[in-house]
Amino acid sequence: MRTRSLLAAISALLLTASAVCLADGGNYEPDLNAREHAPLYPGSLAFAPDRDLDRVTNDGLKTIEAFYRKHAGPNELIEPFAKENERGFTLTYRVKIEGVLTQRAQLTVTTVDTPAVKAMWKRYPTAAVLPLPLDRLQQLIGRFDHTQQDYDALFDRYQWLRFVKFYREPGSDRVTGGGEIYQRHYEQVFGPITKTAPQDKAGDAATRADLERKKKKLKQLKQEGNMQEMMALAMEMQGQMEGTAAGEAAMEMQGQQLEGVQKDSWDEWVACLKEMAAAVYWVRLEYSDSGDFWTAAK
Repeated sequence: MRTRSLLAAISALLLTASAVCLADGGNYEPDLNAREHAPLYPGSLAFAPDRDLDRVTNDGLKTIEAFYRKHAGPNELIEPFAKENERGFTLTYRVKIEGVLTQRAQLTVTTVDTPAVKAMWKRYPTAAVLPLPLDRLQQLIGRFDHTQQDYDALFDRYQWLRFVKFYREPGSDRVTGGGEIYQRHYEQVFGPITKTAPQDKAGDAATRADLERKKKKLKQLKQEGNMQEMMALAMEMQGQMEGTAAGEAAMEMQGQQLEGVQKDSWDEWVACLKEMAAAVYWVRLEYSDSGDFWTAAK
């Protein structure tokens, strides 16, 4: 990173000075073909408030490349690539230092290579994971009058979400992997998930210590093959655990899960798919950290 920053500083000096004097008395003229600045892609959105150089857009690769070619000079280098189920291109801005074209800044543009991903899934079928809302809908086939045909219609409409990596909901200031959208609908079905550990009740610490001792006894009984006493001790331990604050919280969550499984949540998961589809972004733009080289997107 220090080397890159130093290079950027040298590049800026070469761009702004009318001539650079050397120790041996020679001079280098500034590289008039080098760009002082280049724009962030218009309409692109930052990953987060503190990640302005990591951005997303739904414009296609050809549209983005055409925009930057329009602003490119003879020093710029555009190179397409395809690797690791992604395709895209890099755009390198260069400045001539001591007669050698040297990188000043770089943009990497990537999107999912859908045919490559499909080929991978054909080779490794277990890797073809469904979007979670479709998985939930699949579990409802044959229940509450929901048919395979109902599911197939939704699968055909939304299965492409399997290829999506980036989501940014309207009004949000950050890009996510879609988990927040799913979580919101999950809690509508199964109830809120407690994000903090329950506070101990009186006696919980002593119960945990007793359970640790009984775990050792349980292991000993198993080694001895004493299944009757082992099962009796396990039942006793389960009852003790259920009486603690953590045990009560686990039982409450288990009850919520059972209630969620028993309800018709079809419409909730369809709404989740619709929200995810509306929040999709296909293309990522990663700009190098090159001082003030990049100007704001309009």
